[in-house]
Amino acid sequence: MPSENNFKLVQVEIPEPIKEGECTVRNIWMSVDPCMRGRMRKEEGNSYIPSFKLGQPLEGACIGQVIASTNNQFAIGDYVLGNFGWREYWLSNGTDAI
Repeated sequence: MPSENNFKLVQVEIPEPIKEGECTVRNIWMSVDPCMRGRMRKEEGNSYIPSFKLGQPLEGACIGQVIASTNNQFAIGDYVLGNFGWREYWLSNGTDAI
């Protein structure tokens, strides 16, 4: 069974939107789904989705608020849905958020 010892809290710089069409999102909600348990296996198995990669944030549904933007479709303050899961901030390329 996964325990707190299987996770690491890592601090990184908040990504800034540099390219046209990007935006920085601060997560306010991150999903914990039953399928995540299967993705924590070390080996690749017969699954519709690959295992999580060691040293990388867990992927999963998230809802966040745009805090910086060079994208005319996403204004600061907008709420977006993404699949960048367990991280506080993420940089959208403008096509991976709705």
